[in-house]
Amino acid sequence: PTHQLRREPRHPSGARVRHARTHPVLGGRSGELPDPLPRTGTFGGDYGPINPSVDTNYQVLQKLLAEVTSLFPGGFVHLGGDEVPFKCWAANKDLVAWMKKQGIQNFNDLESYYEEKLLDIVHHLNTSYVVWEEIFNNGLHIQPDT
Repeated sequence: PTHQLRREPRHPSGARVRHARTHPVLGGRSGELPDPLPRTGTFGGDYGPINPSVDTNYQVLQKLLAEVTSLFPGGFVHLGGDEVPFKCWAANKDLVAWMKKQGIQNFNDLESYYEEKLLDIVHHLNTSYVVWEEIFNNGLHIQPDT
């Protein structure tokens, strides 16, 4: 069968954890997840995609993904990688200055920089990943089981 329902041990909340060969997806489309910051209607660089220039963001992502992969033992985590709104990054003056310092030419290259670091985090968690076509099109090194 394509989908397989397994009975898992109890979650710390007391509920039984079940999954049908699912994989967690981080992020969401408009309306699926609450916005972390109030929207002002203009891009000020203070909300949007994760800032790839901040090293502590990767530490947080590593801890988050370690917990996610322990709660969802399906073997895959969906990392997205499509339709990143570059306006947010372009409006962040600190990020643009960091890009110049690092020799990152454009926001597609910045997205690739971020995704490479994210793929490496998941790889070191011994978990496979699912990504959107844009990741392939940007020429990132993708694991064979993706």
